[in-house]
Amino acid sequence: MSASSAAVAPGFADLVLDSQAVFRSVLDAMARPGTILSVAGRVPDRPADLPEAAAGLLLALADYETPVRLPARMAGGAVERWVVFHTGARIAESDRDATFALLDAREDAALAAFHPGEDRYPDRSATVIVLCDALEGGPSMTLSGPGIETSATVAPAGLRAHFHDEIAANAERFPLGADLVFVAGDRLFALPRSTRIAVGGTR
Repeated sequence: MSASSAAVAPGFADLVLDSQAVFRSVLDAMARPGTILSVAGRVPDRPADLPEAAAGLLLALADYETPVRLPARMAGGAVERWVVFHTGARIAESDRDATFALLDAREDAALAAFHPGEDRYPDRSATVIVLCDALEGGPSMTLSGPGIETSATVAPAGLRAHFHDEIAANAERFPLGADLVFVAGDRLFALPRSTRIAVGGTR
């Protein structure tokens, strides 16, 4: 083992069981938009500024065929080394090139910068992992659509001004548009591109 790889924190606590558990959580989150799930304890060691839920998602989903995009503050440092070492993924050359993207919800690229899929292949859109301060306590969004019986409400905190409008605009592009997963600490919820979103109010 090289000196550089030896300095990289471990990935899943249990490679098989934790990978399967996080993957099931992702599927469940996509099937039930807005439902908050936890992956606590799955990735106990990771770079300090990488939330456990984001780390688990990348470990379970990313590989050498899926370029990963990182916020500028994470590029070239411990997070980049950790992601490349554990997933085999390359760092995306541009926002549009990314299959999976970590997006700083406070100050980062617009959602429209990421690949929305193609008319013939909408499933080729990016999955954007939105890094939040918390998954509750912010301005609310009312959700409807597949996987939601009537409606649901989410209120992630720490999003930049007008980011809710970007989320709604992304949903209006369906069947194109990015799939979104919001993370804070070890918790996550998903807004697949099929989810209809109304912005307004507080929670």
